[in-house]
Amino acid sequence: MWLTEVLRFSLVCVVIFNLPPAVTSLRCYECFSSISGNCGFDFVPTKAANKSCSLSETICYTEINSIKSIPVVTRNCGIPEICNTRDNCTTCSAAFCNSSLKNITFNFHYLAVILFSAIVIKWCLYANI
Repeated sequence: MWLTEVLRFSLVCVVIFNLPPAVTSLRCYECFSSISGNCGFDFVPTKAANKSCSLSETICYTEINSIKSIPVVTRNCGIPEICNTRDNCTTCSAAFCNSSLKNITFNFHYLAVILFSAIVIKWCLYANI
């Protein structure tokens, strides 16, 4: 009986935590290394401008181009297809995820759900339910 209630509660929590958030715009870093010296390989997020993307701009992107053999880094909001025809361009969809040239992001939301589930399972096993 208790195990059923605990599992039901866990399922409800997982469903609630996975509901999409209210419609808000994504926030991305916006800079161009040809204009701002701290936008390129020596990127400093605290010194970079950031902006709220329009509702049609659902990703952040980072692009590295070369102008007269000088690397130029661009970080901004965009549409998912922006990198389809561009080289050295990566996209991501989390807030301020375009801070790295590697664009390695980790969603801590999923870590929280996994940890919560592990705690509930351990509690059930400990309580012999």
